[in-house]
Amino acid sequence: MPFTIGGEWVSPESNPEPKKALPVKVRNIKRKKALLTVIYNIGTRNIDIQDLAKTLKRKLGIGGCVKGDDIELQGHKADEVKKILTEMGVKVQ
Repeated sequence: MPFTIGGEWVSPESNPEPKKALPVKVRNIKRKKALLTVIYNIGTRNIDIQDLAKTLKRKLGIGGCVKGDDIELQGHKADEVKKILTEMGVKVQ
């Protein structure tokens, strides 16, 4: 709401809402014929997402990419990814 109770104008940009840290989820999905492991909401943390994706790809020996706040990895590797993220101190659902 752009007005206060007293009627003064308040710019919406003056009170930006902080980006909430959403729970990190690791899921196996299928897109057409491709089997993928997707890590959702990892970008909402104070983690370098590009570096994390590179580390996961190197440890698991697979390909993948970063799309927005998510990391997509080739193959069904959810259990291995959860184990690695837990070792790094990231709480995973």
